Amino acid sequence: MSIKLLAMDFDSTLVIEESLNELASYLRLDSNISSITEQAMAGKIDFTTSMNLKVKSFKDAPSEALTAVGNRLTASPGANELIDFCKLSNIRLSIISGGFIQILDAFSL
Repeated sequence: MSIKLLAMDFDSTLVIEESLNELASYLRLDSNISSITEQAMAGKIDFTTSMNLKVKSFKDAPSEALTAVGNRLTASPGANELIDFCKLSNIRLSIISGGFIQILDAFSL
């Protein structure tokens, strides 16, 4: 059997960073986003609520911020080689993220 598709997470997998944390840092919303994350990790709010709160925090962010964050993310060790292998082997690659598509679009290996 041959591999036809490789699906992987974006944050902390294809890239080293968590894109929403990087966006929060870029927009100087670190403390707000950290507080939401801490509440979720402590079980005080569920994942959906935490994501909704985070997204609301970013509602006034300029689109340039998403592009800037995508441009400054760091590929994980071996990511470039993995992508090259997939291309050479005709394996489709699917990137999965709970973040913003504009950040993924701006990221380049």
